[in-house]
Amino acid sequence: MFLGFRYIFNPLMLFLFLLFFGVFSALSLWQVYRVYDKQATVEQIEFANKEIPLSIKQLSNEYILDHLFYRASATGQFITEKCFFVENVVMDGEPGMYVYCPFNLDEDERWLLVNMGWIKRSKNRLELPDYKVTGDPVKIEGFIKHPRSKPVVTAGDDKPNTELENLWVYFDFESLKQQSGLDFYPVELQLTSNVNPALERQWPEFKAKIGMHIGYAIHWAAFALVTLGLFIKFNFKKD
Repeated sequence: MFLGFRYIFNPLMLFLFLLFFGVFSALSLWQVYRVYDKQATVEQIEFANKEIPLSIKQLSNEYILDHLFYRASATGQFITEKCFFVENVVMDGEPGMYVYCPFNLDEDERWLLVNMGWIKRSKNRLELPDYKVTGDPVKIEGFIKHPRSKPVVTAGDDKPNTELENLWVYFDFESLKQQSGLDFYPVELQLTSNVNPALERQWPEFKAKIGMHIGYAIHWAAFALVTLGLFIKFNFKKD
């Protein structure tokens, strides 16, 4: 008995209450966590853009992942015969491709994958754009980013380049490592330097959408409170 109300024990109602209240509360807390996580990323990007470019060679594979969004530089040369195109990249409503090239760093056994930029696709997707990368020694700069994720569902024999060797339907970092046999850094460098023929390099900006996450947190918290209210209404009777 509590404040003149008597609790009526109902195992099914108690189970449903704990289930839905727990799920809604967890979803609300997860959205709150996303707010803090996105805000931390925004602050990281702002701080990174104020720093002078780092040298890629100074960063170990583990340490480099702590420097996503930072500007970085590297000296070496592109391996032109291993460049490839990744299609299904839309920019300003136009279908196109990203051009990727392995970069051989001076005095470094690891290789850097460089996203050269975006190029418009030909009408016939199997006719690759006429884009050539020079293999002269060069210093490059760009932003350290996570490589594109592999799609959850893929067609065919789970190989991204079944039609042409250097035409990839989607990006798959593990396939790249296996096919090339190269030891890559676990990131890509989105090129900003004006080297090789210029491509479109309007790299997507990080969108925090913090307001959306706050709205979702309130939404799920409201559901949890409604669940609590219904449980009290149907399981507590006034004496």
